[in-house]
Amino acid sequence: MAEFLTTPGVMSNLEKIANGAQKRLVLISPYLEFPPILFERLQQVSRKGVQIIFIYGKEELKGEQQNKLKQLDNLSLYFYKNLHAKCYHNETDMIITSMNLIDYSEKNNREMGILIHKSTDEKLFNDAKCEVDSILYASQKVGLASKRSESAPQKARLYR
Repeated sequence: MAEFLTTPGVMSNLEKIANGAQKRLVLISPYLEFPPILFERLQQVSRKGVQIIFIYGKEELKGEQQNKLKQLDNLSLYFYKNLHAKCYHNETDMIITSMNLIDYSEKNNREMGILIHKSTDEKLFNDAKCEVDSILYASQKVGLASKRSESAPQKARLYR
């Protein structure tokens, strides 16, 4: 059964989702500025060989952000211009929330979200995952070596 989350619950369950990822971790947030503890978790997940898919959409990557993201070996980065959604999931659990993945949100905002377990809410999980796949497919792949290229967009593959 789905669970209601407040700000601390979103962050603690996001860490659990990251740590519990076996093959894939998907993070959708308009802004790309990971809280330090979450970035440490992403590094651990990356070392386990888990594919990390991150879709963002509000601003170009800054040099510091690019350098940080280069530390994640299994990262696929995508840009979607009109993104406002925030959703984080692995193979079994998903959070749909108001919380952006920025340190400021965790420390200063009052956020809420819903935790969905595939084992108890399979239809809801799959319906939400279909929308995630749609956003991913409509997104443009971003290379970390240079800024995203408007002239040669690459469409995402759907991950099942």
